Amino acid sequence: MSEPASGRIVAAYLAAMVCVSAASIAALYGLFVSGFPEFLSRLAESPVTAVQNDPVSPALALTSTLLAVVLVGLVVAFGARHGPAATGERSRRSDEE
Repeated sequence: MSEPASGRIVAAYLAAMVCVSAASIAALYGLFVSGFPEFLSRLAESPVTAVQNDPVSPALALTSTLLAVVLVGLVVAFGARHGPAATGERSRRSDEE
């Protein structure tokens, strides 16, 4: 297991989580306001025309998906680096004692 996270690392992690979360909420709100369900209906009828008439909706959908992946990645990366040891290491350590 690595050393516990310093205050600076935790602060950077929390700042990154807040910024990415706020950007994700803004992108999802943008999808809501732009009428994404109507875009999906038009996309089923004529994909090329739908994207040409409303290029913002696919961009917002891609952006919100990527931001969600980044959020999960931040949590996993921080947990892997600074989280508790794996179960196997814990049980080995307790067997040695």
